[in-house]
Amino acid sequence: MIFHQRRLAFFARLQVSFCLCLLALLFLLPQTTSALQRRPAPSAPAFAAQGSQTNVADQLLAEAEKLRTAATPASRREAVEKYKAALLLWQSLGDRRKEATTRNGLCSVYNRLGERQVALGYCEQAVVLRRELKDQAGEAETLNLIGNIQLALHGPLAALDYFQRSLALRRALGDRRGIVVTLGNLSGLYSQTGEAEKELEALREALPSAQALNDKALEMELLNRLGNGHSRLGPMESAFGYYQQAIVLSRALNDKWQEASTLTNLGGLYQETGNMQQALDALAAAVALYREIGDQAATTVPLINLAGVWNALGEAGKALLIGEEGLKLAKESGAADYEFFALQTLSDTHHMLGNNRKALEYRQAALALARARNNKSGEASALSRLALDNQRLNDLLKALEYGQQAIALHRATGDRLELMYALHELCRAYHKLSDYSSAVTACRESLELARLRGDRVSEARSLVELARIAAHNGEMKQARDCAEEGVKLVETAGSEFVNREARASFIGVNYQAYESYIGILMKQHRDNSSAALDRQALQMAERAHARVLLTSLAEARVGIRQGVEAALLEREQRVLKQLKMKAIEQNRLSEANANRDKAASVAREITELSAELERVRGQIRTDNPHYAALIQPQSLSSSQIQKEVVASHDTLLLEYALGEEQSFLWAISANSFNSYELDKGEIIEKAAQRVYDLLTARNLKIDFEDEEERRVRIKKADAEFQIAAAELSRLILAPAAKELRSKRPKQLLIVADGKLQYVPFAALPVIGDRLAVVGKNSRTNRPPTTGYRPLILDYEIVNLPSASTLAVLRRELKDRKPAPKTLAVFADPVFEADDERVPKDVRDRLARERQTPATKEKSAEAAIATDELTRAIRNVGLDGERAGLQRLPFSREEANAILKFAPQDGSFGALDFDATQEAALKPELGQYRYVHFATHGFMDNTTPELSGLVLSLLDSEGRKRDGFLRMVEIYNLNLPAELVVLSACKTGLGKEVRGEGLMSLTRGFMYAGARRVVVSLWDVNDKSTASLMSELYRGLLTQKLRPSAALRAAQLKLFRSRQWNAPYYWAAFAQHGEPR
Repeated sequence: MIFHQRRLAFFARLQVSFCLCLLALLFLLPQTTSALQRRPAPSAPAFAAQGSQTNVADQLLAEAEKLRTAATPASRREAVEKYKAALLLWQSLGDRRKEATTRNGLCSVYNRLGERQVALGYCEQAVVLRRELKDQAGEAETLNLIGNIQLALHGPLAALDYFQRSLALRRALGDRRGIVVTLGNLSGLYSQTGEAEKELEALREALPSAQALNDKALEMELLNRLGNGHSRLGPMESAFGYYQQAIVLSRALNDKWQEASTLTNLGGLYQETGNMQQALDALAAAVALYREIGDQAATTVPLINLAGVWNALGEAGKALLIGEEGLKLAKESGAADYEFFALQTLSDTHHMLGNNRKALEYRQAALALARARNNKSGEASALSRLALDNQRLNDLLKALEYGQQAIALHRATGDRLELMYALHELCRAYHKLSDYSSAVTACRESLELARLRGDRVSEARSLVELARIAAHNGEMKQARDCAEEGVKLVETAGSEFVNREARASFIGVNYQAYESYIGILMKQHRDNSSAALDRQALQMAERAHARVLLTSLAEARVGIRQGVEAALLEREQRVLKQLKMKAIEQNRLSEANANRDKAASVAREITELSAELERVRGQIRTDNPHYAALIQPQSLSSSQIQKEVVASHDTLLLEYALGEEQSFLWAISANSFNSYELDKGEIIEKAAQRVYDLLTARNLKIDFEDEEERRVRIKKADAEFQIAAAELSRLILAPAAKELRSKRPKQLLIVADGKLQYVPFAALPVIGDRLAVVGKNSRTNRPPTTGYRPLILDYEIVNLPSASTLAVLRRELKDRKPAPKTLAVFADPVFEADDERVPKDVRDRLARERQTPATKEKSAEAAIATDELTRAIRNVGLDGERAGLQRLPFSREEANAILKFAPQDGSFGALDFDATQEAALKPELGQYRYVHFATHGFMDNTTPELSGLVLSLLDSEGRKRDGFLRMVEIYNLNLPAELVVLSACKTGLGKEVRGEGLMSLTRGFMYAGARRVVVSLWDVNDKSTASLMSELYRGLLTQKLRPSAALRAAQLKLFRSRQWNAPYYWAAFAQHGEPR
């Protein structure tokens, strides 16, 4: 649920799109006063003697009016002084009409300066003067201005009477323009009170008058506001129509501010209706326009909306960067309304990041701000979110209390959008409390509102919740119908994303639709196994797993850039270069310990450039005539999996789907199909994390731990690992013991889910034939651990993102001829200037230069990005900080050893200064069947496109170079390799997206054309890895083993050695892709 930024989309439309513009119009008109006691007129200023006091006063008033409409606080302060000087002259001259006009101007400028109480005093005096002068037009204008001030100070009820009195006077005078202005302000007031029908009624009355006046700017404003009203009440088609008309007018008038404002509103509406890609595009365009014209305050609105979209897509890191900038700008501009929605958005972001205390602080601050301003809509919005917050904390009774308060307020204000969200969360709370009747009532009303709005995402979520409730009630047909409709809605909305990362995130956030459908099918299968619904459940799991990767692999083979305009391809390269330069600048700031604001600004620019790159690439895809056929990937059925994936009788596929209430395992061979119910996903993932933590205990750095303490700790961890691994085997392998024992398959294909993707299945134990009945020792309450026998002893193990991706790989690569050359190796790059391979005279010179101020100002292109590795590895979230880039001396031994197995005329070795990014990007790399990288790897979870490998960062003269081979560049490689080996730390890890899997380097190399990729799951030991890789290539090139068999043989060699037998040393590497 993401109503917070959707509410902002509405509120921004109210505050920015209309009120600010109307205030600008108001400031062009005269203004009034309240009953006042006349003071003796002070003496005129000295300079009046220079000419006629009247002429001087007129000149001062004209100058003040000009300064008042300027955009800076300084000019408005100057306007105050001019107005005050003019006021003294008018009083001395006894010109009460001009005095009223001047007081009105002072009211207006103080209002713009945010000093509204002072402004109100001048306006009240002006309205009394104008009433005494029977200046009805002036009185109407000042009443209108007082209404705006009262709205800001005391809320809608205080403002309503002033607007109504102003409107009555203007109608009596036949002041068409004035009527339009006041109707516009009334519509804004009704929007704030939630009286949506009155809001639209006022706007519909105003629009014909604006059109009759031929005032295109005013017409544009009203169209924008009509779009706002219909976006809240529906129909959505009307809202889109009004916005599009407003955009056409703004472009015809070259009014970039109004174009940006309407794009902000349109982006909010796209988000509200589940069109997230269009939302990202519209909001990014609005931010760019506001920045182009230099309006930082207005930039706040689309920024906060963008943060909300990234929240909705599960991209909390991006949302945090953008949301914090929005909050900062809101506070700087004094816009309490924007600040409210920034606080709401950031509260949601911190919840996603697990910072519950910080999230609650933001939420309470938002609620206090809304109540202080008597903003009932905002109060209801904050209460709705507090209800969700308490659901997350499992305080369901408090969640109900907050939810019911919010719904009452939403009904009172007529805000159907917020009501829809609040009802959905109320439904979930009732469901968790097993009050199914109340849950259904709330969900059905929420569903009806979603359908009225055309909001597919909210409709899908309500349908999924109704499906779960129906399943609990045993109404299985209804449950299946609702779940299936929900999945279709999610897939339809997801297919509209051209941004791969955003599409994956969208499916991940809405993964519950798949999870619920799988659970319903498996429950029906349990009750009636003859219907074979477990086969349909598997196909549903396949539909959920790696959908974006599936599309990407198909896309890579159709030549997606063929036939695309050269200008678009040039734009892609330009944005890519800018993104790389910003990444280098970010590292330079880290090295220089730059201030946080500057570093945060660069991080935001990286986020924006990354989004821009995906927009350009999205346009490239949509311009390709083959793309439409790729966006809805077809998953395999169970029979197709048996025929195309596990056709060999020595192969067994284990596919997992972890769920909130229950998890599932399918065990499939060429002639058998079985499914099993497993424990809750939370239990399995906890066990998997325990195994991972114990496996990687050697990588843990503990302050002040001596060598003996470390040795004892690691010994204990190794012993506890066997217990933890046996427990995990009991949870996820024991149910399939029959298939694992049957005819002893040689190959296991694993489609993991959740934290199982971090687990090396090769190291999990099979305890003889007792696997199916591994229980707990009656005395120790622990699984038996004698005879540790890892799966690698019996099986080759290959990991797959999904079974369907393997089928696509095979179809796309079946006719590809092997590359002509054998092996290319990149190893032992030079990272630091003090490396012994840098000539001594160069090292001495660099050492001297480091002491001079000039070297501290290196260009961004030349900066060494050492801290980028540290920052990126920390982002993975599996270990602590790392101190710099250390040389990997055994990677040289590794390279030399494996090159001996390849013919000299068919191999290539790039070591030392030659192991460069430039060499890796050359087309010649595509001539090798095996490509090997032995270096550091790094992952960036905030911007995965910047993940990659570190190659040489210096040339032989000590000059700094960009040595990062990043994901954005890997995607552009043409690398038809049979195997790519990433002999580096954690190359198999990355941001986890529910359903889609780990966004690791594996994807980039598979997209580039690699049939198989070998990657690591943790920080590996340099020396043991060199030994493992030597054995791997011995098997590949000397013994002619297939890659999975060669990897198994190498791992067994280490397992059977005395020095490297702990799984930490041999189990880190796993093969992904083609098992044959």
